[in-house]
Amino acid sequence: MERTENHPIPKVESTEDVKNVYEQGQKYNNGYQLQPALDCYLQVFGYIQSLDDPESVLKYYQSDTCLHICDIYIRKGNWNKADEFYLKAKKQAEEINDKIKIARCIDRHGDIYKLKGELRKAFEDYKAALQIKKDFIGDSNYNLEIVNSFNNIGLIYYHQGNFKEALAIIQKSLDLRLKFLNKNHVDVAMSYNNLGLVYSSLGKCKMALSNFKISLEIRKQILDKNHPSLATTYNNIGTIYKEQRRYDEALKMYKDAHDIQKIHFVPNHADIATTLSNIASVHNDLKQRDKALKIYHESLQIDIEVFGENHRNIATTYSNMGSVYFNKSDYEMALRMYTKSLDTLAQCNHPADPEVAVLHGNIATVWFKSSQYKVALQESLKAIEIMKQFFDDTNIHLEQLYKIAAQCYQHLNQDDQAKAMQQKIDDIHFRYVTHRLSDDASPVLSQDSPVDVREEPEIKDDFQNLKEKEYFQAYLKALEHGSCRNTTVRVMITGPEYVGKSSIVTVFTEQELPPDSPSTHILDELDKIVNLGRYNIQDREKYDFDVIWNHHVQIMVQSNVENQSIGQYITRITGDEVTIPPLLLDHQYKFYVEPEKSNKGTTPAHEPLEIKEPSEPCRNLFKNHYYSSSDDELANFNEEKYLDGSLYAKIWDFGGQSIYHVTHQPFLSTNCIYILVFNIDRNIDDKILTREGKALTTTYWQAMQEWLTSIIGNNDDKNKYQTTVNGEVRQHSLPIFILVASHGDKITNEEEGKERFDEFQKTLTSSMKSFSSNIYSSNIIFNCNPNDKSESTLNHRKDCRNRLHNIIKAFVQSLTFMYNLIPIRWYIMATILHKPSKKDIGEIVDSAINQTASTPVHNMMKIQDVKKLAKELALYDNDKDFDAMLQYLHDLGEIVLCCNKGQDGVIVTNIDWLLRIFRAIVLPRRQQEAVLTEIAEYDDFYQSGRLSKTYVNRALSKYNLDTTTKDNIISLMESYNILCTIETKSDEDEIESNNNEDKCQYFVPYLLPPDKKKFDLSKYHVSYCLYLGYEHKDVPYIPDAIYYCLLSSCLKEWNNLEVELNYQCAKFYLTGSYHYIIVKKQVSHIAIQYCYQRTDDPKLAQLIADKRKHLITEIRPQEIIMYKLKLLIEARMSKFKTAKLRYYVQCADSGCRKLTYLDECTEILQNTILCKRCYLQTENQAVKDWITLNPDERAKDFSQIIKDPNNTNRKILVREPETLVSDEINFACIMDEIGTNWKRVARQLHIEQGKIEKIIDNNPNNVDDQCAQMLNSHIRSNADFTRLKLVNALLAAGLFYIAEKYGLCQEYKKDTADKEE
Repeated sequence: MERTENHPIPKVESTEDVKNVYEQGQKYNNGYQLQPALDCYLQVFGYIQSLDDPESVLKYYQSDTCLHICDIYIRKGNWNKADEFYLKAKKQAEEINDKIKIARCIDRHGDIYKLKGELRKAFEDYKAALQIKKDFIGDSNYNLEIVNSFNNIGLIYYHQGNFKEALAIIQKSLDLRLKFLNKNHVDVAMSYNNLGLVYSSLGKCKMALSNFKISLEIRKQILDKNHPSLATTYNNIGTIYKEQRRYDEALKMYKDAHDIQKIHFVPNHADIATTLSNIASVHNDLKQRDKALKIYHESLQIDIEVFGENHRNIATTYSNMGSVYFNKSDYEMALRMYTKSLDTLAQCNHPADPEVAVLHGNIATVWFKSSQYKVALQESLKAIEIMKQFFDDTNIHLEQLYKIAAQCYQHLNQDDQAKAMQQKIDDIHFRYVTHRLSDDASPVLSQDSPVDVREEPEIKDDFQNLKEKEYFQAYLKALEHGSCRNTTVRVMITGPEYVGKSSIVTVFTEQELPPDSPSTHILDELDKIVNLGRYNIQDREKYDFDVIWNHHVQIMVQSNVENQSIGQYITRITGDEVTIPPLLLDHQYKFYVEPEKSNKGTTPAHEPLEIKEPSEPCRNLFKNHYYSSSDDELANFNEEKYLDGSLYAKIWDFGGQSIYHVTHQPFLSTNCIYILVFNIDRNIDDKILTREGKALTTTYWQAMQEWLTSIIGNNDDKNKYQTTVNGEVRQHSLPIFILVASHGDKITNEEEGKERFDEFQKTLTSSMKSFSSNIYSSNIIFNCNPNDKSESTLNHRKDCRNRLHNIIKAFVQSLTFMYNLIPIRWYIMATILHKPSKKDIGEIVDSAINQTASTPVHNMMKIQDVKKLAKELALYDNDKDFDAMLQYLHDLGEIVLCCNKGQDGVIVTNIDWLLRIFRAIVLPRRQQEAVLTEIAEYDDFYQSGRLSKTYVNRALSKYNLDTTTKDNIISLMESYNILCTIETKSDEDEIESNNNEDKCQYFVPYLLPPDKKKFDLSKYHVSYCLYLGYEHKDVPYIPDAIYYCLLSSCLKEWNNLEVELNYQCAKFYLTGSYHYIIVKKQVSHIAIQYCYQRTDDPKLAQLIADKRKHLITEIRPQEIIMYKLKLLIEARMSKFKTAKLRYYVQCADSGCRKLTYLDECTEILQNTILCKRCYLQTENQAVKDWITLNPDERAKDFSQIIKDPNNTNRKILVREPETLVSDEINFACIMDEIGTNWKRVARQLHIEQGKIEKIIDNNPNNVDDQCAQMLNSHIRSNADFTRLKLVNALLAAGLFYIAEKYGLCQEYKKDTADKEE
């Protein structure tokens, strides 16, 4: 209901009262105060109804009163009441034989049918009313009654999609109203508004906006500034702005409408619900999905209060909410909302009309997305059947439905049906495009139109004046010479897991953090490898790259011809007006079949492009995509805003989990800017905390090293670049990392935040000095707590956002590649290749290109096929230009370019498709419905680090890949060592019976959890470590991805399934050598050991000794591993390809214990070497084990016997007592076992009581964290903290069982008595 104040309604007790109360009702009605108006009319109606024989004048009043009551019920959406009073009004009009009143009643009945969606019945009523008026007035005369009928019939054509006929009639209606009425009349304003509706549906936003603004100006002059009709116009103008992506202006219009409505209506009024729905639609377009859903829900609650559970408006809101969920890729909720919308329409006896067809079309699209093609086809055909009851086969409203059906037929391999559907699409496209080619397109009526439009305006057919040949030549010229400056760069958000990267992206892109939700909700997106968002560098608005890049091409073509007019895009608007104020919401015919997308490119100077006779695909590409582009959009396109100095950033949010590191390589690029996020509330050497507060084994420092080394190491650019940031001139290297912090809500004051930020930055750069010129400290600390909505926090976020924007802008403007010229043909090729990006899992993309070119666009394509397509479309110049184009598109993240040596290059055009495949393979998930064998297989993945081929094929099955594509994907993943194929060896008599899938497995060591039980080496002699690596100043860290690739490479080399994996450690069995090789990851080194069986059998011992000599001197696994590591570093970390890869051993001096390298100048004297760190000559067992091994020397037990202080009768044997505790693989498990006893251990390690109390204060409620901090801090401050010292502390604390359980020592009995002293 509307907002009402106290409006006393006088009683009607006489004929004089009838007139007064009726006029009072008219005033209320004109002021949009519907309820008091209705009360007045009902008083009049009741009085006249009570009279036995009312006077004639009262009968006239009664007819008009019933008609006004009918109007009000129409506005309230009460069709039954409206119909009741229509019949009463018509009956009274017939009794007094007033033909005009009868016609008006029939018009009103048509209004009811129209608003219910029964357009044909409405048309019949309007036509009947017009005929009555003509019979009474005369066929050759016009008056305002006939003009009103023209307007009504024109709106029916508009709703039926016959826009040309609608335009002709509504234009004629306007001309006649201007003839009979003052130009500033409410009905003239109405005609201008309705013209705007038609132009908007013709895609002529400029013309639509012009008419809406004229309507607005008239209404402002004759109506109160807060009249509800102004709210209607504001809504319509807002919708045009929304179509033009002028979102700020659209929101302002909707707000103005909302403000007016709040004056006249109570908060739960239907028109307010409609305006809220329009506002929500803008937030949906801005990808602020959660905010859109919140506002839609508010709109829904209002409609439910006003109309009850079953009403068309409620169904529409459910549908709109379904669209938001669809955009969030939450297809289950989208389907639920669309179904609720259908059910609601059914409950309110809504007929099967175009709105119902739209819902079936949307449901079909959801099923299509879910790969349920049969169900999708059934729904699309149902939608088509309904639409055909209202429109002919070539109506624009059927186009998208045909597209859905065509794609379903294609996936179901029903090619003939798919072609038939495509032919219908082509017929619609031809018919519709020719109807919308110019702003001044001639309004043409069908022969059976009831409206005879005379004195039509002069027809101006601009299309006949635009010679296609002239435009095509201009297009070819643009392909040959056209170029523009590069304006786009990719910005990567990186950092450890669970630090709030996605929250910072949300704040930075000015989206709303979810209200009343824990901050962890927004981090759920980090389960994805890559999330895409876009942000404008220049003015911080979000832009549509499709529009930007298409206009690069369009404007270049336009600059080559004099005439700037080339057609229109299709747009639609909500709301219309008839002879009463309208219901604003009219369901949009929008389907979620993927739209086409434009893209981008860059190149150096090149030879002129030789274009011979253009091919048919080239001509079709021009006709379908660039010849029929929109004059309106070109006119509205702000060249200064988009093209004059603007810079754009595509935001990528990388998932931080360690399991993803190995998958990042295909997506990385050096020509990017990186933002490195850390948690200001944690110290750099603290363990990473999950959202649930659980500590991981990885520290923030390790994660930072992983990110920095992986990305910086991939760039061999040694140049320095000068940048002025915040007035400070600095030299930086590429790639640049902008350091920002999260969790600002945990910091008590600004000074504390600055100190912690500086400490973090200094620790990071001091430990990685070679990267210091790559790291820029922003001192920006984001507070992303969604529950903190205080004004100071919102202002702080805005300040952080602006500061980060200015820093990014400064660095972008310093990048030389941003000033490269990009050939226009690169943009066109990007558009073509990127069309799959919005497709789901279909391999061949349904597009105009694939209908005309012999080379179809796939999600994954061979580079040779891409080159062939480029040549077909006249977009190929030379190989150098072509290669540069692909690299540029890869740098921007528009494609993934894979060109590994020795393999045919491929590109992936649909990145989201590739990511989902990666996730399906590298993130095995136990399915609840899985059978027992699958559950066992799932559990084995995380224990063995292997995936079966059966599992991989099952994971890929839902993507409907052909054999070639599947093989290409596996090959791509193998080339980046994401997968490594290993074959199971079988006995000859078993080979034939074994299934090939069962024989083949994939090696995936990164799946292993950190808490996997360590190797049991108690029965083996284990050599000292030999280290392979670099000086810390040259390569400060070896990334996990390199290490896992090294393991895969070694496995390929030795091709032996006898490999046992642990977290960041692998044990390979070398067939025939009797030895295992252990490969462990250190910080900037790879540690290798060999181990062999312990034995007291002299013959076996001699055999093993001989094998060991052969292993070290002939097989030389250390050299194999070094060579593999060198190749990996050169291929994947080109920055370090000239760094010296060396062998290292650990200095034996207890005061040093540092790694010292071995080279050709290292002098080895009787197993002693000179340490290059402490310059002491010491005997080194690692040298003996690996370099100067004497094959005749018996194996020596490196052990020490100590006494148990708690049991003087027991002696303890400590294996390898001098081994550093930091080398222990299961050190985390030892800490877990110590648990609440950690303070006893701390005292035995001589840790001061003050430090113990500080540890408790830092971790008041978590014993595990207390223990971890105690031991980690002790190890860091004591470089010589050995196994022996830990064992002594555990023994003194009465925890011998822990040391024994994890292999640190064992009870000594008899076998080494000679070594006790």
